[in-house]
Amino acid sequence: MRQVEDGTYRLDPVEMGVPSRPEFFSNPREASEALIKRLPPVVRVGPHDYQIVVMTRIEAEQKSIYGHHSPLEGVIRISPTFPAPTRAVATFLHECLHAIHDWGDLQDGDKEEHLIDVLATGLTGLFRDNPWLSGWVGEAMK
Repeated sequence: MRQVEDGTYRLDPVEMGVPSRPEFFSNPREASEALIKRLPPVVRVGPHDYQIVVMTRIEAEQKSIYGHHSPLEGVIRISPTFPAPTRAVATFLHECLHAIHDWGDLQDGDKEEHLIDVLATGLTGLFRDNPWLSGWVGEAMK
């Protein structure tokens, strides 16, 4: 990550494994696309491994979605592009929370403490079982 003339920070393409060119991250959408390309093929959520599928831009636009969780298929789908890297991270975590909700067998009427306990435990496991995730989130927050 580097600070540019206008005082904002840009993700470093070399750190992200993307070919470098000076204007590459002048656009937050391009930065989010590079971040999505760094997702691994699988994320483990609780006892389940979910395939991470990057949708086509057309599919995401036609469905008007940034992401989707399918427990029946064992898939988390995510858009290839976002307005900003932080939106990409929020969407990916949102879909992972759906997966935690699924394996935690949470119900709409569950009490707040139970809901928060399951989600906190699920997030702890998500980060423990996927060591790449904290670095990936950190890249978007720089």
